Amino acid sequence: MINNEKVRLMAKLAIYEKNNEEDIKLSKYYKVDYVKHNILKTIISVTIAYACILGLIVFYNMEYFLAEAFNLDYTIIGVQIVVTYLMTVIVFSLLSFLIYGDKIKNSRERLVKYNSNLKKLSNMYDDEKNGM
Repeated sequence: MINNEKVRLMAKLAIYEKNNEEDIKLSKYYKVDYVKHNILKTIISVTIAYACILGLIVFYNMEYFLAEAFNLDYTIIGVQIVVTYLMTVIVFSLLSFLIYGDKIKNSRERLVKYNSNLKKLSNMYDDEKNGM
């Protein structure tokens, strides 16, 4: 005989698995590892983007740089570039920390309910096995 409660629970679990595949993938990570990995990806992306933008600025102002090559204070320019880079990396890393930390926290909260439903289903199977 078909157990309607078990069918409803299995349907609910299947819908969750279909709509929230990423939650299940995230469950394989420790929170710290997931956040660190994404912060590292953010730092690499920001570095590449910063280098590209800096290169575009240099090419755009190439005539000025060539005309003033002997009059520019390269230490001040270098310090400004490094300070701006570090500030940009820090800001984006903090944003990444907040976003990905919140993302995995919300995922874990949804997974608690999913795991609870899995446990209910497992108990139903155990009850059915023991009852026969």
